[in-house]
Amino acid sequence: EVLPAIRKHGAYMTSDTAERILADPDFIIRLATNFKQERQRRMQAEGQVSQLSAQVSDLKPKADYCDIILASKSAVTITQIAADYNMAAKAMNNTRHELGIEWKVNDQWILYADYMSKGYTRSSTFNFTKSDGTERTKISTLWTQKGRLFLYSVLKDNGILPLMEQQNAV
Repeated sequence: EVLPAIRKHGAYMTSDTAERILADPDFIIRLATNFKQERQRRMQAEGQVSQLSAQVSDLKPKADYCDIILASKSAVTITQIAADYNMAAKAMNNTRHELGIEWKVNDQWILYADYMSKGYTRSSTFNFTKSDGTERTKISTLWTQKGRLFLYSVLKDNGILPLMEQQNAV
């Protein structure tokens, strides 16, 4: 019944709808207006989906790259991170201390408890020989790639940008 009516009349209406159209000509105008508005909303939504799909395609390689970097087991010194900001390690340590990220214990910078179990840092022990010939060991804090991203976010939120972004902002 539905398909033959569509083939014959180009639309399907219940008998109640047909009666309303005959009794109230404004009803068909409202139906056509609603149909037109729904069609415009669908076309707009399809355009948005198309735009979002293009954005996802553009961002996917970047997201994949970030996933690879964040999964990396390598770690870097604060001197290496500070260089990205054109800062000395000491200045970077002081900045992180002022921001409530870490504090110094026995000549090693340690994260505050809120950040300690997040995988941002790891300790590294190394041997060295003092100028008087005595052998010593020292523990230093290394930053994981996850920690490096964390620092970037905190520093950026506080108006401290890496050199690359400082140059792009000019």
